[in-house]
Amino acid sequence: MTSKVDTGGWNKLENKLSNSTLNTINRLGFKSMSPVQSAVIPLFMSNKDVLVEACTGSGKTLAFIIPIIEKILNRENNLKKTDIASIIISPTRELAIQIQQVLLEFLNDLNRNYDQDDLENIKTFEDELLEDDDEEKEEDEEEKEEKGDEDNKIKKKKKKIEISSLLLIGGTEIYQDLVNYKNYGGNILIGTPGRTDEFLTRVVKNDQQFKFKEFEMLILDEADRLLDMGFHLPINSILLKLPKQRRTGLFSATQTSEVKELARTGMRNPFKVSVSVKHIETHQDQSIPTTLDNRYMIVPVEERLNQLVHFLLNHIDKNKIIIYFLTCSSVDYFYKILQSVKCLSGKPFFSLHGKAPHSQRIKVFDAFSQAINGVLLSTDLAARGLDIPNVDWVIQYDAPQDPKAFVHRIGRTARMGRDGNALIFLSPEEDSYIEFLKIKKVPLLEMVKPVENVINILPEIKKVAFNDREIMEKGVIAMVSHVRGYKEHLCPYIFVFHRLNIGLLATGFGLLYLPRMPEIRDKTMISEWTSGYTKDQILKIAYKEKKKEKQRLEKVNKIKLKKEKDAIERQEAINEKKRKLEQQEADKLLQKQQKKQESSSEVQLKKQKQQEEKKKQEQESINEILHEDQAFKKARKAKQQKKDKSSRFSDLMGSDDEKENNNEEEEEDNEDDE
Repeated sequence: MTSKVDTGGWNKLENKLSNSTLNTINRLGFKSMSPVQSAVIPLFMSNKDVLVEACTGSGKTLAFIIPIIEKILNRENNLKKTDIASIIISPTRELAIQIQQVLLEFLNDLNRNYDQDDLENIKTFEDELLEDDDEEKEEDEEEKEEKGDEDNKIKKKKKKIEISSLLLIGGTEIYQDLVNYKNYGGNILIGTPGRTDEFLTRVVKNDQQFKFKEFEMLILDEADRLLDMGFHLPINSILLKLPKQRRTGLFSATQTSEVKELARTGMRNPFKVSVSVKHIETHQDQSIPTTLDNRYMIVPVEERLNQLVHFLLNHIDKNKIIIYFLTCSSVDYFYKILQSVKCLSGKPFFSLHGKAPHSQRIKVFDAFSQAINGVLLSTDLAARGLDIPNVDWVIQYDAPQDPKAFVHRIGRTARMGRDGNALIFLSPEEDSYIEFLKIKKVPLLEMVKPVENVINILPEIKKVAFNDREIMEKGVIAMVSHVRGYKEHLCPYIFVFHRLNIGLLATGFGLLYLPRMPEIRDKTMISEWTSGYTKDQILKIAYKEKKKEKQRLEKVNKIKLKKEKDAIERQEAINEKKRKLEQQEADKLLQKQQKKQESSSEVQLKKQKQQEEKKKQEQESINEILHEDQAFKKARKAKQQKKDKSSRFSDLMGSDDEKENNNEEEEEDNEDDE
C-alpha cells in the first residue's frame, strides 16, 4: 500500500497532538511538517506498519518519535517505569545518542510542564464542546451523557505521566544498563542491535514472568545500513522476542532487496511511503533535495590538496564544512596537515572517524554541532543518520567506496528545506562517475573548474613532515590505507586500480618517500618519482615529542648495532664458507693426489708382479730344463752302465753277433747324444 500526503502545519493532523508535544515542536523551530512527517505520523497514529524511503535530511526522526510519545500519552493506563513500550534500533552509537537527545527534548518538556499542559488541553477541549453546543442547540440526553463520559475520561488523564528512556549502546558493562533500567526505568529503548538484543535477553532471563504485554512500536532506523553492517542475527533475535501484535516502522534512504525481505518477515501489510523531489530544471525524480547545489570538480590527484586549501581559505570563516575522506588514516593525516599550513593557522578543525574512542567521538560531534563555523574531517561514520545543524558545505575529497554513501554524505547539508552545497573531487580517470550518479538519480551540476595559479602548499607540507616524524609517518600510513581502500571500490570499472598513478598520488599526499607495499610492486603504476630527500635525511627526521624521539633513537641504535652484528656475523659466515670451500678444494686436491699415488703404486705393483711372474716362469722353465737334463744324464748314465756291463759280457763271450749289437748300441747312444 502507498501513501501520498501534502505537507502542512502540525495542527492539520487528524489526531491532535498534545500541547506538550506542540510546545516542544515550536520551541525547536519546526513550523511545518516535512513530507515524511505528514505522511508517516498519521499512519502510525492509525496503528499501521510503515515502510519509509526518503532522502536524507527529510525529518525522519520526528516522524517516529512523535507517534511513540503520543501513543504512550493516549494510553488508558499509565506505564510502570519498567514497562517497555517502544524500541528504536540504529546502526551506530552516534545515531542512537542523537535520537536520544531529540527524544529527551520532548520528554523533559513533558515531565516539566505536564500539569499546565494538561489543564490547557482540558480547557481547549471544553471550549470546543461549548462551540459545538452553540452550533447544535438541541442535544438529546444521550449526547449529554456521552459528553459527560468524555469529560470523565479526560479528567482521568489529568494524572501526571512520566515517560522514561534508556540508551543501550555499549561502552560499559551490561549489568550497568540493567541497574539503570531497574532504578530509572526504560519505557522507550534506544540502542544498537547487539547491545539491545543482549539487554532484552538478560531482562527476560532475570525475570521469568516478564512479558512485552505493553509493547507497541518497533523502529528500525537506517534499516538498509543495519543490514549492510551485518546485523541480521541480532535484529532477527529481537523480532522473535517481541509480540507480533505491534507496530513496526522501517526507515531507510534506499529500499534494497534485503530491506524488502525484512519488511516481509517483520511487518504486516505495511504502508509504503516514498518521498522524492523534482529537479527544478529537468523535472526528473532525484534522491537529493532541490535546495542542494551539488557539483563536481575534475582535478588531478597531485593538485587536489592545493584546490582544497584554496577553497577553505575562501569559505572557512563563514561556513560549517564537512570534508569526507576514504579512510580513517587519511582523516588523521590531513587533520594534522591542514592545521600545520600557515595560511590556515588558528582555523577551527575537527576530526571524526570510527577508530577514535567513543568518548572522543561524542566530544567532537558536540563541539562541531555547537560551532558557528569550522571544518570537520570525517569518514563515512558521519555520512548518515547524524544530524549536524547548519552545515553549509560538504566536500568529498575522495569518492566513497560504496556509491550508496554518496547520497548520505551530501545529505548532511540542505536539511529540512535549508540551502546547502556539495562538491566532489574527481580525477580525469574517474569522470564516468558523474554519469553513473545521474543514472542513480543523483544529478551533478555543471563542473566547477579548478582555480588556476593557486598557492602550491605541497613544499610547505613536505617541510612540515621533514620537521616532524609523526606527521611524516601519518602521511605514509594514510597513503597505504588509501591505496588499499581504492583497490576495494565497489565501482571497480569507474575507479580502476591499475590506472591509479602511485607517484602522483604520493606527490598529492606530500610524502617524503614511497612506502613498501604489495599493491605497488608493479613499477608501471609509479612514475619517475622523487621527493627530493635522501634516505639519510629521512632517517634523521625526529619526533617533536622528546620521549618518543628518545625511544626512536634507541630503536635506531639497536637496529644499527644489530645490523653491524649481522654484518659481522655475515662476514664471518662468508669467511667460514670461504674457508670451508678452500678446505674442500684442498681435500679434493689431496684426494686426487692420493688417487694418483695409489694408481701409480698399483701400476708398479702390477709391473713388479708381472716381472716376478715372468721371473718365476723363467725359473720354472730353467728348472724344467735342468730337471730334464738331470733325467737325461741319469738315463745316459744308466745306459752307460748297461753298456759297460754288456761290454764285459761280450768280452767274456767273444761273439761276433754281440759285437754287432754293441756297435748298434753305440750308434744309438751317439744319436741320443746328438
